[in-house]
Amino acid sequence: MTVKQDTFRICFLAACCLFLSTVEYAVPKPLPFMRLGLANLPILLSVKKLKKKDVLALTACKVLVQSLVGGTLLSYIFVFSVAGSFASCTATLLLYHALRKSGSISFIGLSLAGALANNAAQLACARLILFGGNTRYIAPLLLGSGLLSGLLLGIFANLFERQSLWYAAFGSGAWQGFAEELPAGRPSLRGMVLAALAVLALVAVLCSRRLAVVWGVALLFFVLSCAIGRGRPRILPALIVVLGVTFFSLLTPSGKVLLRIGPLVVTQGALEAGLHRSGVLTAMVLVSRVVMGRDFRLPGRSGALAAYILSAFALLSAGRISFRPGDFIASIDRRLQEAQRQLEQAPHGGDSRRHEAE
Repeated sequence: MTVKQDTFRICFLAACCLFLSTVEYAVPKPLPFMRLGLANLPILLSVKKLKKKDVLALTACKVLVQSLVGGTLLSYIFVFSVAGSFASCTATLLLYHALRKSGSISFIGLSLAGALANNAAQLACARLILFGGNTRYIAPLLLGSGLLSGLLLGIFANLFERQSLWYAAFGSGAWQGFAEELPAGRPSLRGMVLAALAVLALVAVLCSRRLAVVWGVALLFFVLSCAIGRGRPRILPALIVVLGVTFFSLLTPSGKVLLRIGPLVVTQGALEAGLHRSGVLTAMVLVSRVVMGRDFRLPGRSGALAAYILSAFALLSAGRISFRPGDFIASIDRRLQEAQRQLEQAPHGGDSRRHEAE
C-alpha cells in the first residue's frame, strides 16, 4: 500500500489527535464520556488546510485509532465519540466554508461552534443510552464545560496559527510526503478468538434482561482482562458510571417502594433498571478492553494505516515539550517538525522502532 502525500498528512494529524488524547485521558472528568477537546485541535487546525473530505477522513481516523488504543471500540464510549466528533467536524466545516470569503471567522468562533455541536450530540446520546429524560440535570455542566474548553482551544489555535512554522508549511509544497510500500495489517488468531467471544458476550448482555447475566459477563471479562495481561481495569470510572446511571434512574420511580432517603424514593423497578443499564455499559467497556489489546490488528489497508499512525504517535511521544509560557508553542513546533522529518525519512511508513534499530 502506497502512502500518498494527502494520506500522509491525514495520518500524521491523526497521530497528533492520539497524542493529545493521551494527555486528555490523564485529566480527571466528572463523567466518563466528557472530553476537554484537546484531541480535536488538529482537526480544528486542518479545516483551513485540508479538503473537506480529508477533514472528515481525519475525524474518522481519530475516532477509530483513539478507540482501538483506548480499548473502547465495542463500548458505549465509542458511540459518544463518533457522534460528538462528527457533529463537531460538520459544524466547523459548514461555518468555515460559509464565512471564509468574508474573513470574519477565527478559530475561536470555529471552536465554539464545534464545541456546541459536540455537546448537543453527546447530550442526545446520553438521553438515549444513559440517563433518559434526566439528562437535563447534566446538560448545564456539559454545555458550560464545553463552551469554556471550546473558547480556550480556539484562543490557542489562533496563537498557534500565528507562531507555528510547521503549520505555515503544512499542506504546501514544503511537505515531501511519503511513498514507500506499507505491509498490510493481519489480525492474529488470538485476536480473532477474543473477537468471537466478545460478539457472544455482547449479544448476551444486550438481549438479556437478567441482572445476573449482565453482571456475570462483566465479572468474567474483568477476570479475563487481568488474566491475559491487559492490566486491572480502572475501578473508579466504572464505579462513577454505575452510581451515576443508577441514581438518575431512581429519579423516575416505578414499582414497589423499597425505602425513602429524604426526598428520594427508591423503588424496585427503577433500581433494577438502573443496575441493568449500568451493568450493560460496564460489561461493554470490559469486553472492549479485552478484545482491543496490542495483538489486535485490522486487516488490509485499514490495518496498515493504523500501524502507520501508531508509528507517528510513537515519534511524537518520544521527545519532551517545554511548558514554559514563552517557549510552549515553539517547543510543540520543534517536536512536530522533528517527528515529520523522521517519518519522511523512515522506511516502511515511519516504523520508528525499526529505523532506530538500523
